[in-house]
Amino acid sequence: MKTQVEQIIEQEKLDAIAANVAENTTIVTKRVSENIARNLLKSGSTPEYVATATEMSLQAVMELQKNL
Repeated sequence: MKTQVEQIIEQEKLDAIAANVAENTTIVTKRVSENIARNLLKSGSTPEYVATATEMSLQAVMELQKNL
């Protein structure tokens, strides 16, 4: 049986892992959305359509379009 201190430490470790996973998921999701947006823009889609399809802001899509 674990002591209360060990339980607290274990919970803190689990919380840190969960926060790291959430942060990494956000980063990966953003990169995937940006890649999809680039592909859509390259295929001739309008920035407005791309923003809607990827749930990105129109400003972010237009910034990607500048860098194509």
